[in-house]
Amino acid sequence: MKMRQSIQQQLEESQPGTRAPIWVNDVDVSRCQNCNNRFRTTIILSRRHHCRCCGRCVCGSCSTKKLTLEYCKTEADVRVCDTCYTRFTGHVLTKNSSIWPKATRDVDRTILFGDFRSVSSGTIVWIALQEDFQLHVFGAKLDEAEDYCIILSDLRDLQFEADTRKFELKEITKNHSFAIDSNHQITYPKSDFIDEQLKTVDSQLTFYANLWYETMQLARSTTLPDWYIRKRDSTDSGVSNVG
Repeated sequence: MKMRQSIQQQLEESQPGTRAPIWVNDVDVSRCQNCNNRFRTTIILSRRHHCRCCGRCVCGSCSTKKLTLEYCKTEADVRVCDTCYTRFTGHVLTKNSSIWPKATRDVDRTILFGDFRSVSSGTIVWIALQEDFQLHVFGAKLDEAEDYCIILSDLRDLQFEADTRKFELKEITKNHSFAIDSNHQITYPKSDFIDEQLKTVDSQLTFYANLWYETMQLARSTTLPDWYIRKRDSTDSGVSNVG
């Protein structure tokens, strides 16, 4: 993700506070980008804060500190997240991080990542199919902690309706139904094989829907796609973003 890479680059490579950051779009996160706790949905408690140093979207508990930053030093001290405060001052804030939701998004081990519509609720979720052969379901594009996961090898059945691009995943105790909409966004390791396939298809959307289905079916038998293995084991680490 370009925005994600930009923010990470600012955190790791640049001097903090020397330039105004790019703010993360509120719609791209449903959880605090520091502690991974879900933002409240009630009107009174739903306010989010953007760190004036890195631009990440964080909760009030993770942005209690203020600093004077170089790019806005003529103004009053501005709100920063705990991560930037520690990096800027060297002072580690004491937090009980053991109770925070665990980050499960692993970009380096992700085969496919994209947005789906939950058929039951109508809401958009983001799904990462990772090397652990699980579908990690996130509430928003940049969330690091999942809402839940689906172990593909444990499914009783997996059905795909090509006309509606709808997936029916049946667990022992629960069923899931997701659909790919016309504005589908997908990310995957750049692949010459996929690039060649795309040159001959009539509909990219249909191709990507089939790619999801085929990759899910392989994951049910704990098998990685050949195109992914070749890419993972090569020296080229490019990523393709579509949509």
